Amino acid sequence: MVTLNYGGGYYAAASQTATSRAAEGGHKSLFNSGKAGAQTRSTQYGNVIYGTFTSLGDNEYSLEGFGRIRLDYTGGDVTGIEVTTQGNVPATYTVRKEPTMGGDNMTNALCRTWRVEKVRDVITDKETGRKHEETVTPENTGSYGTDLAEEVMFSKSGTYLVKFVDNTIGLAEWKWQNRGAGEMEYAWDGEWYGDYVTITFEGNKAVVYEMWDDEYEREEEWTYLTVK
Repeated sequence: MVTLNYGGGYYAAASQTATSRAAEGGHKSLFNSGKAGAQTRSTQYGNVIYGTFTSLGDNEYSLEGFGRIRLDYTGGDVTGIEVTTQGNVPATYTVRKEPTMGGDNMTNALCRTWRVEKVRDVITDKETGRKHEETVTPENTGSYGTDLAEEVMFSKSGTYLVKFVDNTIGLAEWKWQNRGAGEMEYAWDGEWYGDYVTITFEGNKAVVYEMWDDEYEREEEWTYLTVK
């Protein structure tokens, strides 16, 4: 995955990262930015190009939908990158590695590739007490449609990538709000508003819980994940 700065002047290699839909009220969630449109695999959208890579040997790689990169090392650290885009215009850049989070049990449990098994959504009308419940899967997306996530990848650099059922993707950021309680904040487009979820782990499975509450209704969402 490659991200471009908004001025278009340079390329930066993003760390490997890993959403669900915006709910009916249009709010953001861990797995959806609440905005229409996502990045398409191997296609530039906004400032992200995403695809597979192939090793060419001698620390050089071919990136699907982008071009080639060659890594220069000083000791065990990457200190430079030569980028050749599909237009065969090479450019060389120095490298500064972003700090990564520690290897505590919670972070290690989170930072991997997850497959979405199912999502359960419950909306409660506060005036009548009536509940509307729906459970969807990548094979039966219900009202979520193509906004349902099927795969999520989290990185220790505080980024995550969401792949939806229609092969579009979304890129966002995360950080622990309360690591011990499994509370994790997230941000789309770099906007940190204190939105958070609670995640619990059991073996190779996890459950993400998120809740929205206003004057009229409460919406709760449980996303069930399994390691891919």
